[in-house]
Amino acid sequence: MDVCSNSRGGKLCLIGYSFMPAQQFHIERADDRYGKEGWFTLEGYEQYLRENLNYGDPVLRRFR
Repeated sequence: MDVCSNSRGGKLCLIGYSFMPAQQFHIERADDRYGKEGWFTLEGYEQYLRENLNYGDPVLRRFR
């Protein structure tokens, strides 16, 4: 949904998730082990997916 970065180049991502976008969509909130203040690091989100959703390797998409 959004990406922020600091002056050192570190990035955090606000992740949206859905099975059926026309019916349900929500924002995922990161625990401290996956990111910071509710935002995910990319590595943290991939770890979150592997630990909580067993659908194989994570595939992230970003649309402009």
